[in-house]
Amino acid sequence: MTVITNDGWWRNTPGYRQHVSYASLRAIETRRSIAHSANTGISALINQKGVRLVETRWWEPAVISGTLNLNEKLTFYVRYGDYLGWMSVLGMVVLGLYSLTCALPSRKRR
Repeated sequence: MTVITNDGWWRNTPGYRQHVSYASLRAIETRRSIAHSANTGISALINQKGVRLVETRWWEPAVISGTLNLNEKLTFYVRYGDYLGWMSVLGMVVLGLYSLTCALPSRKRR
C-alpha cells in the first residue's frame, strides 16, 4: 500500500506528524507494509507492525529506498469490517431500552 500526500499546508503543526502516524495505524490494521510519501512532510517506509523502518525529516528534500514485505493474508477487521463496532451499538441500544423499562415506575391502575 502507498500513501501519497502533500503535507505542506499543515505548516509547522502536529498535523503532518499525525498523518504519518495514521499510516502506521493503517499498516497495523491491515497487516500491510506501507510506503508513505509526502512531498513536504515526513516520508517513511512502514512495516506490517507499524514500525517506521526509514523516515525523512520534515521539509527536508530526501530520497529513501528500501524493501517492503508483501502480505496477502487478511486481518479480521479487513475481512469482516466493523462488526465489533455495530455489535457494541446494538448492545448499547438493547441495554438502554432495558434500563428505561426498569427505571420507569410501574403505575398501579385504580
